[in-house]
Amino acid sequence: MSNSSNYFKKIIWVIGLTILAKLSFDLKVQLQKTAQMEYNIVPVLWFDVVSALLLGGYISILLVQKWSVKINHALLWCVATPCLVLLLIYPTLTTLAVYELIPESFAFSFIAAWVFKVAMTSPNVVGIVAGMTLALSIFSNQSNRAK
Repeated sequence: MSNSSNYFKKIIWVIGLTILAKLSFDLKVQLQKTAQMEYNIVPVLWFDVVSALLLGGYISILLVQKWSVKINHALLWCVATPCLVLLLIYPTLTTLAVYELIPESFAFSFIAAWVFKVAMTSPNVVGIVAGMTLALSIFSNQSNRAK
């Protein structure tokens, strides 16, 4: 009986993934249209970040076997946090520059341009890794037998 329940959960997961992908695509198209009309790209940048994080978190549902909070500090601090920083730095700097809270020259400096090339050319990859490792580091399945 548990075997058929396991198959049912996986099928429900795939249906949820399809719904998430459809909603994400529709919302992104709508945001892009609005951004073109208003000449404001900030909502599209933030949507890319949030959607990638949500997708990574959703994928991690398949990998987490026990939903009890047990933090894996190595995964959290060495993988999840750097990926989150890489993912969030460019949209944050762009938002601050658009709303004139920091000078544009600072927001689009060499460091910001490098981060853009690294993280924003494929924000989905960095965001999915960040979302997955964040969820996996909080709900760790590792045992402490290695100590």
